[in-house]
Amino acid sequence: MPSMLDGCTPWPEEFADRYWAAGHWRGNTLDNLLRGWAAQYGQRTALVHGDTRVTYAALNRRVDRMAAGLRLLGLRPGQWIVVQLPNVPEFVSTVFAVMRAGLVPVFCPLSHRTPEVTHLVRATEAVGYVGPSTYAGFDHTAMAAEIASQGPFLRRVFTYEAPGDYSPYGGLTVDASNCHLVVIGRVEDGPAPGPARVRPTP
Repeated sequence: MPSMLDGCTPWPEEFADRYWAAGHWRGNTLDNLLRGWAAQYGQRTALVHGDTRVTYAALNRRVDRMAAGLRLLGLRPGQWIVVQLPNVPEFVSTVFAVMRAGLVPVFCPLSHRTPEVTHLVRATEAVGYVGPSTYAGFDHTAMAAEIASQGPFLRRVFTYEAPGDYSPYGGLTVDASNCHLVVIGRVEDGPAPGPARVRPTP
């Protein structure tokens, strides 16, 4: 069973014993539940968003790729990352990928702006932020970049773009404060394959 974070208050022992005995607690993490659902219900629909349907197996593969991408971009287990996404499938895949990579998600309402998000970043020393590029006319990427420029913690900003949207930040940008701005879809795609190697003819 995963250990608790420093500073967390455990459940009273009598409650914990009761929940284990009743089978309410089984020692599963959310990530392990998804792996189990993918194995048991692979081709069944896990997510519905408009005309989009995502199966459990596809969601699990997407989470695997994104978790690997987060690690390749320098994020390490135990670090914290602020998640501020709308109700889209990418919210689900991102949160599971964050947990699968061993990171700690900090959930942030979309209505929060610079003062609230700055407080979350500083209080948790979050090294990453995931949010929409823009949403309802507000530029979340510019907000995150501004927060990154004001402190030493935030160094990875991942942006979600709705289908058909275009980000002026491109797929991967490094700003003046050395903060990496990455479109979240590029993280899921994984690293581009290297050039094919041709063996010289003897």
